[in-house]
Amino acid sequence: MAINLKNNTEEIINLVDIGIVIPPNEAYIIDTKEKKYEIATSDNLIKLISDQKIIVNDDINNLSPTDGIRAISTDVILTGPKDRSGKIRVQQTSRKLGTMTCFTGAGDDPNNLRVVGSGEECMFRHNIGDDLTAIKYIDFNMIENETWLHEGYMTWQDGDFDQIDVEIVTRATSIVPGTNTFYNLYNGYLIVPAAGDGTYEVTSDITDPNGGLVRMPLTDLGEQPTAFWNADWNPTTMKYENISAAPNGDGKYNLFAGEIALNRVFTKMPLLDSGFVELRTSDTSELGHGMRMKIVYNTNTSGIGDHRWGIAFAFVLHRKYTTVVPG
Repeated sequence: MAINLKNNTEEIINLVDIGIVIPPNEAYIIDTKEKKYEIATSDNLIKLISDQKIIVNDDINNLSPTDGIRAISTDVILTGPKDRSGKIRVQQTSRKLGTMTCFTGAGDDPNNLRVVGSGEECMFRHNIGDDLTAIKYIDFNMIENETWLHEGYMTWQDGDFDQIDVEIVTRATSIVPGTNTFYNLYNGYLIVPAAGDGTYEVTSDITDPNGGLVRMPLTDLGEQPTAFWNADWNPTTMKYENISAAPNGDGKYNLFAGEIALNRVFTKMPLLDSGFVELRTSDTSELGHGMRMKIVYNTNTSGIGDHRWGIAFAFVLHRKYTTVVPG
């Protein structure tokens, strides 16, 4: 039996936490178990049913809010996904369904979006006489390969209170001063739309996947963060198209005039002698395309002076594809 979610309003209903849009006075049909498992996780949907902005119909009758909520959730609880022995799967996992777990010691090549794991390696060796501060960027191609960062492992050798910093940073978009443009600068770093009266011009090719557009993933509550641009990805041309302004901040992408740290994973992590550590967590964070992992290696010379040391990482990711992205 199919279940219909009927939009009982004159406005578009956008269930951003599960990616469903229901036009006014139309219905979204739930006709597979997969769809039912998906909608049962939506707190937004339950509130809209409670407010009678969405009416649940069981193919025969319109249901009351209480019966509607029961209809979209009861079978999921009783007949949810099962393992091969027939037992209902109830264990918690950090992995989003539809992705796979992979352990990687390398990023992706930003110039080859379809190959997984062919980029910069997650290791570093400092030799005596090298610069005391070194920076590496690890890129992951998320535009066609949904990617979540889970946890990792770190091993190092011959440290003498050397330090590392790890941040998730944005790609930068190049700008120059201009007049009567469609771009302004907010807070010194965020490129926002202007109505032909802007004071900056974008010089980067933002149709390029590495040109500066940064996808802002949904929050843990399924809400879209403030973002001022929209764009469509063309998997054939491997370019962004239909780039448009979202002046109210309800877009999906942002443009940054500089490298901005969105999240600091390590701050001055000290390394002494040789060792190994598991970077354990029960959490995952979705990465948006245009975000990069920046690793800063600092060699300490206040003890034994300049010295040879090294470090290597392996990260645990949940990804839609782990070998080659179809295309």
